[in-house]
Formats: sequence, structure tokens, C-alpha cells
Amino acid sequence: MARARPDKSVFTDRAQLVADAYADPSKLSARQGIYRFRRSERDAHDRLIDLVDWSAVGALVDVGCGNAIYLSRVLQRLDSSARVVGIDLSPGMLAAAPHPTGRIAADAQALPIATASVDAVMALHMLYHVPDPTQAVREFQRVLRPGGVAIVSTNGPRHLAELIALGDERTMRGSTVLGLDAAEHLLQGVFTTVERHSLTDELVITEPDPLIDYLRSTISLGSEPEATAALEQRVRETLESGPFVLTIDPGVLIAR
Repeated sequence: MARARPDKSVFTDRAQLVADAYADPSKLSARQGIYRFRRSERDAHDRLIDLVDWSAVGALVDVGCGNAIYLSRVLQRLDSSARVVGIDLSPGMLAAAPHPTGRIAADAQALPIATASVDAVMALHMLYHVPDPTQAVREFQRVLRPGGVAIVSTNGPRHLAELIALGDERTMRGSTVLGLDAAEHLLQGVFTTVERHSLTDELVITEPDPLIDYLRSTISLGSEPEATAALEQRVRETLESGPFVLTIDPGVLIAR
């Protein structure tokens, strides 16, 4: 397959990501906070985890583990003897999350993991922060044992469409970086089989502050403050007339 062109932008600026956007869990947590307004009874984290048979996983690497919001739930499905390692660029993120048998500050493009040594790799909502995602996916394949599985997630084309429509091209750009179609194509060039699953849902936002916190957290990922402030005002005005319904469109790729 043609190699994806390495990205050079605020979304993949390693110094910016470590020093600002992901220096600690606060901004990521602000973005995750809006999902409590979901319409479905079960959230996307549990729905994603249900897609994998964890009984055969004795060694797991969580690449771009962040604040371990997924990993903390996966641990409940694993045997207590399982080896679990969290990898993230940011030491600040690693310090805030549970990693039972190891935590490593490292780049997804060069994993410090032995070849064919793990049963599963998770890379959830992180490939759009990698300058060369093709190289990262090749690393996932390299460290997996025969029969191992890579679990990759990113956003589909409808993600937060209603919120994006309220702003302009200077806001919410991160929602469109390396979407699900592109990620699926990328994995298909490296793995034998790739299953695609959509976890589309709706958020029924009833109060402005959590959504405002979400928007402000994206300034460190390239949103311009002036445009973000204008979008904040539109959000407040929209919510004055009733709940604001947002589509969320996360997707999961299971690669073997």
C-alpha cells in the first residue's frame, strides 16, 4: 500500500502534546466529561471492550494510554497474572493512571517492546497524534504474537457534526484528523483482517459548562481562542432554547 504521508501539525507536535495538551489528565478529562450526557445506557468504553475476547490475553500493551479510562475497565476482564504495560509520550499522563506491571514513556512509532511478545495492543483515540501512523501500525503488528489482536479506535465522519456546524473552520479541527475510513485503510495495508464496528450514539446536552470546558480544552490542540469564544457563545444561546443533541460517532477497528 502507499505509505501515509507523515503529518506535521499541532496534532502531532510532540513537544506541544507533552508540555501542554497532555501534560496532565485535566484537558483530556474535560473532553471525556461530555460523554456523561450520552443517550445510551452503556457508554462507548464498555461497548468497545465487549468486542474483544480478553480471556486469551496474557500480555497487553496500551499505546497512548492517556489517563487509562479504557485500561481501568479492561483490567477487570483480565486474569490477575496478565502483564499490562501502559505507553504514552507524556510522563504526566502515565503518572496519573494504573499500569499493573509497567509504564513507559515512549513513542508509538518505535515501541520499546520485543517482537512477537504480546497478545493484544490497544491504540485508542491516539493515532491522529502520531506523525507517521503507518509506522505506528507496523509497530503494533511487530510486537503481536501470531493470533494476536490490535484494537484501534478513532472518530467516524458524523462525530460532533452539530457542534462543528455551529462554528467555523478554525474550531473543532481535531474531530476530522485521521478519521475511521482512513484508519481502516491504513490497517488493511498491514494486517490480514480488519473488522469495523460503529459505536454511534447521541449526547443530549442540557447544561453549557461541560461543553464549554470541552471547547476550551481543544485550544491546546489548535483551536483559535477567538473562534472558540464565538462558538462558546453560540452554544450558550442554543442551550437557552432547550437541550442540544450531538451525534458522537466513535468507531473501532479489530485487526489480526
